[in-house]
Amino acid sequence: MKENQIQEMYGKIQEMYGKIEDSDGEFDIKFWQAQGEKVIFEAAMDMVKDYYTLRYGNVNEPRLQRNIESLKQI
Repeated sequence: MKENQIQEMYGKIQEMYGKIEDSDGEFDIKFWQAQGEKVIFEAAMDMVKDYYTLRYGNVNEPRLQRNIESLKQI
């Protein structure tokens, strides 16, 4: 696969080298800010799917747990 084909598939490739403990997080912040909302949401959904796969063995229907309560004075 040629480099321009890789860039078409994945966009610009960004790398940072160094020890994790030496990182101030600036690279990560710039990287994710450059991605846009759609890519960030897709990455978050991928993490949710990974969690469900590890926890429950499948990702058929990931749902957010909600507890709803309504109180009225009688």
